[in-house]
Amino acid sequence: MNNGRESKNTTIHRGDSPRRGTSERPFRRTVYGLGIAASVFAGAINFGATSDIIDAHTNVSDTEKNVSDYISDFINDERKVNCGIDDTREYTEGASSYETVGYVQPFFFYGLEHYSPVMTLATHVCNDIEAIRSTGVLDPHRVHSLYVAAHENTHIEEQSDDEALVSCRAIAQLAVQLTGMRYDIDHAAQLVTEVAKAVRASSPTEYVDDTNCQPGGSYTLDLEQAGLSPIIYLNKSLYS
Repeated sequence: MNNGRESKNTTIHRGDSPRRGTSERPFRRTVYGLGIAASVFAGAINFGATSDIIDAHTNVSDTEKNVSDYISDFINDERKVNCGIDDTREYTEGASSYETVGYVQPFFFYGLEHYSPVMTLATHVCNDIEAIRSTGVLDPHRVHSLYVAAHENTHIEEQSDDEALVSCRAIAQLAVQLTGMRYDIDHAAQLVTEVAKAVRASSPTEYVDDTNCQPGGSYTLDLEQAGLSPIIYLNKSLYS
């Protein structure tokens, strides 16, 4: 992108490692924005504001309408989803390459950063969410796509570009949000924990804060005090 404004983007890891996932990378003003936290299922599953994107697409497809409606119900707030990323491309950083699969775009008002209630997701992420909506069937791949949307939504909800905070809170609330869509609580927690382990395994350091993302930590303390359960923590304790 060449507009001189920063965006928060989801990227898929296409490196030589047997692990594939998503990770955030520094903004390239003329090329790429920031990606979200990593998600990886080693050897099992592959995962795969400026004026032009602040608003939802003018010609809304059936999938965009369905996914927007589903995400709005999922988070209990109105969101607009654009499906399909105009500037999708791979870029290389060290031994790894990344492909944008989602983003939200901040805009600036009187010098303050704000996020509009619009997210843009890659076509396959939208297709996964549409499949959940139409069939009701969950699997780790589809829950990961919901995490992509949840992560982008948390940027909007928190009005924050703090990736450790956003990653932590997006995972923390995901199982409860699934139970709100009438999924079994134990099954939802199991799937989200699997996704959280994968995200934790491949996240860059700036995406993980084990001190603040644990029981009693500052990132989730308000959720605990509100009685949210289960909370899934993006924490190294997931591996113990």
